[in-house]
Amino acid sequence: MSQCVKAISLTKAGGSRKTSRVLGMVAALLSADLLVAGCSAALQVNPAALDDVRGIGKVLGEVTTEGIWSNTKEVINKLAIDTGSANSREAINKAGDLLRKRKWVAVSQSTSEFMQMKSTVWDGVYLTIFPFDSSEIELYPEKAQEAIKKASAGSEALLAVSVGQEK
Repeated sequence: MSQCVKAISLTKAGGSRKTSRVLGMVAALLSADLLVAGCSAALQVNPAALDDVRGIGKVLGEVTTEGIWSNTKEVINKLAIDTGSANSREAINKAGDLLRKRKWVAVSQSTSEFMQMKSTVWDGVYLTIFPFDSSEIELYPEKAQEAIKKASAGSEALLAVSVGQEK
């Protein structure tokens, strides 16, 4: 069994791996129990499921976080997506509609704040859609940061989509 680190590591696409408490706090927002000690095989999202999610709009940036959840290493893919909508409510609804056409079902929703969905095609794959939080821009590579800043200037319609795999 390999040793596990009780922290979150962030991999920027095409960049280096960093581990920090700040990034750990960001990832912990995704799940309260994320920093539980333990090790086992990593739960990673099927690449085809990620392609489904990427198909809902223009992907401006993508990062991967890793953490320990219930003694299992879990990989969360976080995407910044522009659906071309006028506001966050419209963007969330549009993303949900497009994902439903790809056989995803809503599990929970708050009209303009978030939507949680699970795939009916890929067992255990889930996601959460919410308005992009500009305080998270530094999680993304520089090139993506520029695209995100440009897309979000004067707009509240940019989305953050976190995709994960359950046991």
